[in-house]
Amino acid sequence: MSRFLKAMSIFALVASAGVCVFFGREGVETDLLALMGRQGSVVEAIFEKSSSQIRVLCPDEKTVQYMRGAFGHFDAPVDPTNILALVRMHGKGLLSEKHRAQLMAGETNKISRSAMRRDYSGIGLFPKADDPYYFLNDFVMDFRTFAPKLPEGAELLTADVRGHEDEIAAIAFAARKCGTPALSGAPFHSSSAEQATKSQIAVLGGVSLFAVLMIGWWLFGSCRFVLPMALVLGSGYLVASAAVLLLPGRPHALTFLFGTTLIGLGVDYCYHGLSRRKDGMSHFARNLTAALVTTCLAFSPLFFSAVAVLNQMAVFTVAGLIAIYAFVLLFPWQIKRKSGNAFGDDGPTAFWLTDTGRGAFLAKTAFAVAVVAGCLKVTFGNDPASFYEMSGRLAEDEARVAEALGYSDARLALVDCADFEGWQRENAALKAKMGVEPAGEFLSVSDLPRQMTLTFKGRDYLVLPAPMAKVLAPGLARVVDTRAELQSMFDSLAAETIRLVAFAFVTMALALFALFRRRFLVFVSPVACALAATVGALGWIGEPVNFFQLLCFFILAGLGIDYSIFHKGELSARLGKVVFASFLTSLVGLGMLSFTSFQVTHSMGVTLGIGLVFSYLFSLTTSKDVDRLLADDACTACAPRTEKPMAQNWLDQPQRAAGPLRMRAIFITYRIFGKSFTKFIAIFIILCVYPWARPVRAALRKFAKILDEASDDRQLPASGEKPKAVSPFKIMLNFAWAMVDKMDTCCFRTSLPKITVKGDEGWMKCGCFLLSTHVGCIDVLAAMRGQTPWKAYQRHVHAFQQLGRDAIYTSVFVRHLDKSIMTLHAVEEIGVETAVEMQEAIKRGEIVLMAGDRLSAGASRTAALKHEFLGRECSFPKGVFRFAKLMECPVYAITCVRTGWNAYEVEAKRIGEREEGRGKREEVLLGDYVRFLESAARRHPDQWYQFYDFFA
Repeated sequence: MSRFLKAMSIFALVASAGVCVFFGREGVETDLLALMGRQGSVVEAIFEKSSSQIRVLCPDEKTVQYMRGAFGHFDAPVDPTNILALVRMHGKGLLSEKHRAQLMAGETNKISRSAMRRDYSGIGLFPKADDPYYFLNDFVMDFRTFAPKLPEGAELLTADVRGHEDEIAAIAFAARKCGTPALSGAPFHSSSAEQATKSQIAVLGGVSLFAVLMIGWWLFGSCRFVLPMALVLGSGYLVASAAVLLLPGRPHALTFLFGTTLIGLGVDYCYHGLSRRKDGMSHFARNLTAALVTTCLAFSPLFFSAVAVLNQMAVFTVAGLIAIYAFVLLFPWQIKRKSGNAFGDDGPTAFWLTDTGRGAFLAKTAFAVAVVAGCLKVTFGNDPASFYEMSGRLAEDEARVAEALGYSDARLALVDCADFEGWQRENAALKAKMGVEPAGEFLSVSDLPRQMTLTFKGRDYLVLPAPMAKVLAPGLARVVDTRAELQSMFDSLAAETIRLVAFAFVTMALALFALFRRRFLVFVSPVACALAATVGALGWIGEPVNFFQLLCFFILAGLGIDYSIFHKGELSARLGKVVFASFLTSLVGLGMLSFTSFQVTHSMGVTLGIGLVFSYLFSLTTSKDVDRLLADDACTACAPRTEKPMAQNWLDQPQRAAGPLRMRAIFITYRIFGKSFTKFIAIFIILCVYPWARPVRAALRKFAKILDEASDDRQLPASGEKPKAVSPFKIMLNFAWAMVDKMDTCCFRTSLPKITVKGDEGWMKCGCFLLSTHVGCIDVLAAMRGQTPWKAYQRHVHAFQQLGRDAIYTSVFVRHLDKSIMTLHAVEEIGVETAVEMQEAIKRGEIVLMAGDRLSAGASRTAALKHEFLGRECSFPKGVFRFAKLMECPVYAITCVRTGWNAYEVEAKRIGEREEGRGKREEVLLGDYVRFLESAARRHPDQWYQFYDFFA
């Protein structure tokens, strides 16, 4: 099978080479108008005509002959004698604007008297018999006001160079050699920009090639990577070019410029392919497949664009990537460094992005604010003038030609010849009012010089300078502002590209979700942050974002997702240096465009340079918050989806939706908007967390099932009350609300819950030991300290908690804790001194609090106490009950459950009062405690906050 695939790949390369040779002879499209595709508008036709027109102002006849020898397709000069003959033969419907207005107003007598006075002067361009009222004479005089005002002996050569674009450079060279002609027209500017860009790219390309070789040498220790990289990139470009050439129409040059994305992606794939190990082939193939699929899907929205060049870009990139992917997998080429392992070191780490300290948090916040401010400063500019800055010599030539033409308004006007014919017929009818039958014929398009006419879809048009059209065909002309129309075209292109970028990002996110499930945020977030940071940076440096720069965001998304996938995969520790080398190669290859003088490539280079830096830096983020949230998943790219088992110990259950940034955001939200709003926000947080918490949901459903079975078997104390239905979502939401109440009670104390007390109240009157449960939230007990009914029973609380585990909520909570209310102790640090200290605290009337339904981190199953709970044998912490016995004080089991939006009920029961034998008090305490816990779980199942398999 492998041999067959290799043979097919070689055949595809050969076929692609044949396609390029056969179809590539027609060349590529360079006209900016072709970016829109052939939309079939008359405005597009006039753009094409004006963009292919050239003018050469020659000062003398010798220069004229020299230029005609250099280019034999110049139009014949406009001869005033020919104009007079043309008007005399086809002047039946021609009228000056002045005479037309007089005839329409019925001022025939005025025209007759004016003609009689002019007869005495004897000055006229036509014989009296042909033009008795000087209609044709005045029409020609109006026309001649727009004739070029050439210096004496000078001549203006004009030509349409469509089909002769390859001769533009020869015309410019001949003019420079002659030294005196002035050149005007878009083709000269395009040729000049192309030549300058080619020379600059050649120099920068040499610098880039040298830098790439140095990077490869640093990575591999030799230049053996050059041949495989050349083969990889060459195969990609060959297949991509063939695919574009097979599309209808000629490919646009911008497609191949945009195709530089294959440099970055191809080098990325090649480096990883060359550095792979045999024992990591499966992981490498999965990562590479994930990178290919997501990148292709990021470009897929371009297929659905109505703009032809965007379709070409999508085909070019996707076809080239598939070819590179196939080459890397089918033709393995491994390079081993002779001394040491080149791939054992990680690349640089963005500590400021990965650190979670206070300084890093402030730095991230400042950076985020700067990005937002930069995005607000961004401007969009698609002015064609900003895409190109003409050279000094061409600018002078344009000024000389414009002065010779005498046009202050460079806009063009279109006149439909059908309308022009109707206009002539009206004029002929007006002339008939003077009692003279108009002589000659009507003027048609075939009678005019070709530079003044345009045929489009079977209709003929006059193309005139806007001032001339207003005089010669008033009311018929459609003025076309080529600059404004071009800007409008690019604005529409930019708007569609923005929509496609957004659609591409969503498509890529969905693909990552399908491949990585809950880990997709780890890959999407760096790309989103990098794109946002790039926009913000462009805003700060004052770089207007244009259509060409928006295309760069597709490249950045493709490269950014590759960096993230290979940084987050299992092989990231080995391939950090490889990703860094890929980044440097892309930065050198694409960022060098920013040093070109051509404004389009310069702006693209600036955008790509900034974006690549941010893409790489953000791909380095370990996303610690997300990793904790998803710690139960193996971080293997493209790993098959398996059902996650329930955690059998609470220490193995990751905390969800409790990242440091999110916790700080919740604290800030509480301070600004208060408790009710924070609880409302908690609903949406749980809605986002719930779908990804399968192990938690499974554990809660198991609890509900056991509780229901215990009730049916009458193993719970009979009360005549059926246990409430248990909903995992309701339990998780209640827990989120309890955490908000805990935050308020122990930290801010601005809206304390209302507390009611039920059961044995002896615990409030003296020092004691409380065994809490994870039914309800015992921390809210501290709210009694600030309420009037309980002021006489206020006691300082010593609470023991597992602090050694990286508990995100606790770490943030402790920083805001009111130490006068509660003192937190670490379970890990309990010793003889702790027991003595707690005995003294109890003697002072203070309260010691420990949870009796969870094993500590250091406890083993064999050291735990076993007891039946809800009909199942469960483990309970032996050390807690032994510690309670050592205190030699009253022991109470206690719960604090939520009974309303901001109300809680505390219930306590003294346990272990009867002795069943010396040294057995911990078993007695456990039995009483379990019965209390069963009763609390039955009455408040929706506040069972054990999110692991308690019954394992």
